[in-house]
Amino acid sequence: MKVEIKNKNKTSRKTILIFILFMLACGIGGYIVGFFGGMYLPENLDIRDIGMALSPYLNFIVPSLSVLLLIIEILIYVLSFRRAKRLYKTWDGEDESHVEKAERALSVCGVACNIFYILEIFLFSVWIHNMMSYQGNDKYIGALDIAMVVLLLLTVILYTVFQKLFVDAAKKINPEKRGEVLSLRFNKQWEKSCDEAELFVIYKSSYAAFKKVNFTCMVLWLVSLIGDIFLKIGLIPVVFVTIIWLVLLVSYYREAAKLEKKRKN
Repeated sequence: MKVEIKNKNKTSRKTILIFILFMLACGIGGYIVGFFGGMYLPENLDIRDIGMALSPYLNFIVPSLSVLLLIIEILIYVLSFRRAKRLYKTWDGEDESHVEKAERALSVCGVACNIFYILEIFLFSVWIHNMMSYQGNDKYIGALDIAMVVLLLLTVILYTVFQKLFVDAAKKINPEKRGEVLSLRFNKQWEKSCDEAELFVIYKSSYAAFKKVNFTCMVLWLVSLIGDIFLKIGLIPVVFVTIIWLVLLVSYYREAAKLEKKRKN
């Protein structure tokens, strides 16, 4: 018993020492960044100047990337969906590994669909920002504006269609699954139709995502703060990161408190 207590105290002291060293390293790192940034960065450096310099190039880069991403998204979805469909058709009703491969192919569709949807929205935001600051008078800019709006609409339509196809295919493989993509209650309906093993995967994945997003918010806050000091990007990035951080933590602990109350009752 005494040996166990001694080992716990030793582990606790080690943890505290690591934490202190980590905080010292962060403090020293912050001092170095501030010192060299103040010495070598121009005093009148503004992030808007960088944006103005990149503006003519973004007129070509952003639409090209948007079209490329849309093509890649369609290719990935079509190939993965066809593979899942082929695997399901050749399933003999007994070999579960066959079904697992089909489900993995469908998962690729779902993940790719969400990733490319986010990237397309990001590129559209970059385009809008660039147009707000662009001072050229090129004739083709109006046509590119229309093209970017059309690409955004296509992205939204394809996202909805692909999600529906993905869910319908998953329900065909697993008939017990419930929920319609266009329904506002889809997430709840889908969760209720999952078994314990699937729910465990969802909860485990959600907690892992919570930890990563919590750490990401910390990093983004630091980057936003440094950006405000040296690049004059303003406090809006810090405000938005703080809002996301608070929503993440409050919603997590609020839901945890509800579940704990249900468990005790």
